[in-house]
Amino acid sequence: MAVSCCVLALMLLSPALSAQDAFPADRLMEVRLWMAPADWDDLRRQPRPPASVYCGDCLAKPARHPFTVFPARLEIDGEIFERVGVRKRGLVDSVDSERPALKIDLRRFGKGRLFRGLRRISLSNAKADPALVRQCLSLRLFAAAGLPAPRCSFVRLRVNDLDLGPYVHVETVDRRFLRRYPDLAEGALVRGTISDFRRAWLGAFLCKSGCDDDVKGRLAALAEVLEKAGSLTADSLASLLDLDAYLDHWALESLLLHQDGYSGNANNFFVAFDRQGRMVLIPWGLDDGFPFFMSDQRLPHVIVGAMLPWRLVREDALRARLEQRIEAMLDKVWNEDELAREAMRMFSLVYPALPEARRGRALEELEDVIDFVCARRSQYQEAAQFGWSDEGPLQETPCESCPSPSVRP
Repeated sequence: MAVSCCVLALMLLSPALSAQDAFPADRLMEVRLWMAPADWDDLRRQPRPPASVYCGDCLAKPARHPFTVFPARLEIDGEIFERVGVRKRGLVDSVDSERPALKIDLRRFGKGRLFRGLRRISLSNAKADPALVRQCLSLRLFAAAGLPAPRCSFVRLRVNDLDLGPYVHVETVDRRFLRRYPDLAEGALVRGTISDFRRAWLGAFLCKSGCDDDVKGRLAALAEVLEKAGSLTADSLASLLDLDAYLDHWALESLLLHQDGYSGNANNFFVAFDRQGRMVLIPWGLDDGFPFFMSDQRLPHVIVGAMLPWRLVREDALRARLEQRIEAMLDKVWNEDELAREAMRMFSLVYPALPEARRGRALEELEDVIDFVCARRSQYQEAAQFGWSDEGPLQETPCESCPSPSVRP
């Protein structure tokens, strides 16, 4: 596939959008931070070792970030913000000392202004995705399916005189995000990082806003339903979960082979509550979708690891509904030509900003994405039956024994 030629051609075809859009589709926004050099060095070197996340009873409390917020001057798309807060972000694998992922809070040190309706800017270093297109392409599918999903675009980041190249700008999931969805706007918001609807895992949920005893009770009630012996029915979930929305969410995670989301690793998701108090899942951290695979490799049709899909997949009626939703997603949103064109269009934006040393690997990764897009439908169609044998085991606790403290002689 002559990807480079397609990339050059598509650079001329991007549609123009309003300059006021916080997530422009036709260009990289320019983001520049001015920080004290010592602060920048401290920020980028701050570690988050796995033991700090998985040590001891790691499910008893949320995995809170350990990073310091530093003051900075921000220029974004020509707008100046004199004093904002900047910190490193990431759980374990995305933490990096050369190109750290960043969270910028425009009101950290006072009321301040918003940037085109945004208070927080979340910049992903796409460490797991050298092509940088996987997150935005995945979120495009969730949005096309009518599910709540963060907006996504690209920026070029400079810190002082250092050019860090292209980053992925993913909309922060907060109360401002919920306002775009009227049915969720007045509800609570909970973050799931290594969290699941099991009683032993509920302590790991982090309340972001609006949580009260009713919200905690609903999380516990869903865990109780899922952990109860016997059959599971749609009626038993009706008052707690928007089941149709979750089946669509699960179908897309499976199509994308997004292993590091809720349905797989019980990770990287948010839970919002609609006007009826039902839970709705919101995706996050989708930079592992559209993975590389060998041509003779048998890929799973369904991602199963967390408690909810693990129970649903064992009920014939609910399993049939998921199968219908996957087929609907293939018909409704999985348009191979459109996805391949969109992947190349996105790549045409970030490619010129990549350092020469990263361009070859990035092109290879883009080919992997497009190969996956083109092959995924046939993997379902060619199977004699749906791959339920690949439903997978229930995710085990990730907690490990804490390392012994070093003893000085």
